[in-house]
Amino acid sequence: MKLIAAALYADHLDLNGDQANLKVLAKRARWYGIALEIIDVQKGQNLPAATDLIFIGHGSQAAWQEVSADLDSLYESIRQHMDNGGTLMAVASGYEMCVSKGLISGANHKQPRVSKFEIAELEGQKVLGYLNTESTLPVVQRQSGALLTMLHGPFFVKNPSIADEVLRRLLEAKGHTFEPAFVTEKAGQSADFIKAMVADAWQLESELARE
Repeated sequence: MKLIAAALYADHLDLNGDQANLKVLAKRARWYGIALEIIDVQKGQNLPAATDLIFIGHGSQAAWQEVSADLDSLYESIRQHMDNGGTLMAVASGYEMCVSKGLISGANHKQPRVSKFEIAELEGQKVLGYLNTESTLPVVQRQSGALLTMLHGPFFVKNPSIADEVLRRLLEAKGHTFEPAFVTEKAGQSADFIKAMVADAWQLESELARE
């Protein structure tokens, strides 16, 4: 089984290591015997054929000025991808862009900047990350096939169960069942190590979030 993730303008939209979300997703996919290919879509390029996931990271104002016009040229392709049941993930200013372009619904207003560790909730599950924004958009939400978050981090590092949920949805969209069982002893050992690291991060940052 192979999945394709299109990373839009990875050189520009990676201000807080957001592109590592795809690396986490690809690593966990390999544990489950799934190949996830990450394709970097730069200016002047089209979305790859059979794209399963479109990823839009966070960038500076200067970065967005560099890619904004080109992104407009991809708008219809992104919209068609979503209309056909494809998955989109957007982080921080990428999330805000999706709202401003009408790719997802919502109202983005400005408020005094918030910079802090944050525990939010997604469909009854607690999620952890760092919030640094002036936006009033929900900290994290799903809209149909879109996963949207204002949390930097990157998000999947501290919330691997959400990464697995994305994999499940990607596979089910292709008519396959997701079996979350590690396929090798080495993968299992890696998973145990990462699980312990995630638990440590939650312990530390949860305390900071409550301050």
